[in-house]
Amino acid sequence: MTLRVGFTVFSYLLAGIGLGCLYLGEIYPLPLAVLLLSGLALCMVLEIRKVLPLSPLSHVQVPKWTLLALPMIFVLFDIPLLDFVSGFLTFILITRFIFKSELNDYLFGYLLSIACLLIGAIYVRDIIFGVMFLGFFLVLCWSLILYNMMVERAGSHSPPEVFLNVGERESSWTALIGLSSGLVVVSLLFTVLIFLSFPRIGLGLFKLDPRSQAMTGFSSTVRLGDVGQIKQNEAVVMRVEYYRGSNKVMPKMPIYWRGIALDHYNGLLWSSRAKTDWNSRNRPGDGTPVFSSRRQSDLVRQEVFMESFDTNLVFTHGLPYLVDGTFTQIQMDENYTLRTADRRNPGPKKFTLISDISRPEASYTEPMPHMNQRVFPHRYLQLPPVDAKIKHLASRIVRDMQSPAEKAQGILEHFQTGFDYSLEMKTSPHESALEHFLFTRKAGHCEYFASAMVVLLRLAGVPSRMVNGFTSGEWNEMGEYFIIRQKHAHSWVEAFLPGRGWVIFDPTPPDPGLGLENRSSQLARALDLMRLNWQRYVIKYSLGDQLEILSFFKRSGREMIGHAKSFGNFDGAFGSFKDQPWRPWLAFLAAVVALLSLRHVRIKGKAATPAAAALYMDLLRRLHKKGLDKPPSQ
Repeated sequence: MTLRVGFTVFSYLLAGIGLGCLYLGEIYPLPLAVLLLSGLALCMVLEIRKVLPLSPLSHVQVPKWTLLALPMIFVLFDIPLLDFVSGFLTFILITRFIFKSELNDYLFGYLLSIACLLIGAIYVRDIIFGVMFLGFFLVLCWSLILYNMMVERAGSHSPPEVFLNVGERESSWTALIGLSSGLVVVSLLFTVLIFLSFPRIGLGLFKLDPRSQAMTGFSSTVRLGDVGQIKQNEAVVMRVEYYRGSNKVMPKMPIYWRGIALDHYNGLLWSSRAKTDWNSRNRPGDGTPVFSSRRQSDLVRQEVFMESFDTNLVFTHGLPYLVDGTFTQIQMDENYTLRTADRRNPGPKKFTLISDISRPEASYTEPMPHMNQRVFPHRYLQLPPVDAKIKHLASRIVRDMQSPAEKAQGILEHFQTGFDYSLEMKTSPHESALEHFLFTRKAGHCEYFASAMVVLLRLAGVPSRMVNGFTSGEWNEMGEYFIIRQKHAHSWVEAFLPGRGWVIFDPTPPDPGLGLENRSSQLARALDLMRLNWQRYVIKYSLGDQLEILSFFKRSGREMIGHAKSFGNFDGAFGSFKDQPWRPWLAFLAAVVALLSLRHVRIKGKAATPAAAALYMDLLRRLHKKGLDKPPSQ
């Protein structure tokens, strides 16, 4: 590859990475991104063949009046700001590659590529951006080095007919790869130091929303079947680490990460009629107390790393004692559902939950956070018009049972025989969804089982509600944490039993497609661990992390000084060094060794000849053998 071809290829590759970041940030859809990248590749081939660039046309250049018109276009068409800026930058970038007047135009293209990378950095929070950033940094170094080599030969203001013919017979790839790779490594080391030490500040008015993936089944209104749709998605929702003290632990199974509780059913939709019970401001780092626990020994700390999903729910396991995270407002409703109330909180969220998981079968002991006789138990016994067959089934199951606990257990056991798990959502035009499930199909996913059990419990007079959240998960033994995907979404039942509170009942048979066993490869688990660390130490790196690193170095420094002091103190196991009779002889021997070392260094320094001087002297000797002597004056 010649100098000119390499310069052209790296210049276009830099622009391609910038546009790729816009696609990863979901600013451009896949078809448009493929079209733009294909156009760049075509322009690159044409420029290598000297068909491009073309001489700039007057109507292609952006005059001042066009820049003045841009704000009017933005206001009139109500285009999102970054989408508008990205489109304008892409237009200028593409036209700059097609039309060039001088070699300096490449620098303008580099600046536009950097702008595209920075816009992508706002939206792309995955580790893939770290990979693209490193690639962009390396290609940028190569491009700038080649650009300067082109400038040395043609001049920065040379027209296309001049610089297109420069560097066609030159190649210096060994020096380029070696020097630029060293430059990148040194630059990254300085970048890491700056990142670790630069003060963490909030973005305030400049805080921008990233693209968030929609996740059905966790809003205040859920259609029967919504959870079944997301169970076919492999996308990661969150990663959870458990700590008891400073040690990571694996909690006992089963685990239910509670999301939203739904209390009203109309035959097709589940919804929540619960009002906000309390709203509190959170101070990140201090946290917000929620409940009190009598048994402090049963508390565990959960570090939850959420992905960018369009939900404000806080998923909890156990009785939450304290909640903290990257949010400023938190609220809880009458169904004990926790939500963040921030209007704009971009990017993945990080939660810290201190909770009591000693009672895995129960969620909350009280009917409501603040008891309301006008709400409880009536809200949790509400039913739409129910088919007579379902009423008869409920009365038949609990016919000889008296207590709510017996009724709940009897209804649970009814689903343990004769029912199967299935993600297929077949319906009948002649029967309601639950009637078709209970008497005809007898197969479905968790939403159907939970909905049917709540209806039967309410017909039996037991207050109950449906809860949507997550269960199971994949255990990553490399990092000792749970990976929770959308396919781990789950619906279960909470029934209120006197003396025990809201008790969890899960009537759904095991999903054959799930389990705690690791189905992914070791490489996949290692990559997921890298993504977790990327979120923890890069995306959510904060002032608290800086203080923790500073305290770590302080502790390490004190320990090293202490070890050095203890190493010089021989009064313990070795006795008193001062009183030893061989102490003067040991000092004399150390001085002799030091002098010999210095003498060796001096002799070696005098004997050493610089490589350039040795090469020059060898050249003179070879010339002398040929009969050519260079006078000292020349």
